[in-house]
Amino acid sequence: MNADGLRREGTRLACYLGAKGLDDGALEHYVRWHGSDAARGDAVDRPLMILAAWGAPGLALADAYAARFRRGSLLRRKLVLVLALMETTAPAFETVDRPLSRGPVGFWVRMTGRSVLAGVLTLAALPLLGPAHLVALLLERGRSSP
Repeated sequence: MNADGLRREGTRLACYLGAKGLDDGALEHYVRWHGSDAARGDAVDRPLMILAAWGAPGLALADAYAARFRRGSLLRRKLVLVLALMETTAPAFETVDRPLSRGPVGFWVRMTGRSVLAGVLTLAALPLLGPAHLVALLLERGRSSP
């Protein structure tokens, strides 16, 4: 992916995480990070990144799946990077540090809703990504065997 595509991807990931985007300096860090070894994925990462590129619904499904079955995936590493960039840039850090609810009732309602949504997204992502994950693992295993 070229630098402009990476900037768009970084902005999309920041919006998914609740920010309006990233400033130019943060986006340049995001682009530079892609030259490191940490930015390399494997065959199992490919279906996750393809689904994540489908916009907000695809990104939510890919993130839900990766959070349960591929914690060290390329998608999760990119989300952690963007979150770190959001925490260090203004005004995005205000989004990260802002309390989401006031009082215990609002907290529990929000947490219950998020938990239910995470479960639904994971169940929806399983038939989409589970078979692709399995095929990618089998192909990787086939390539590494003599």
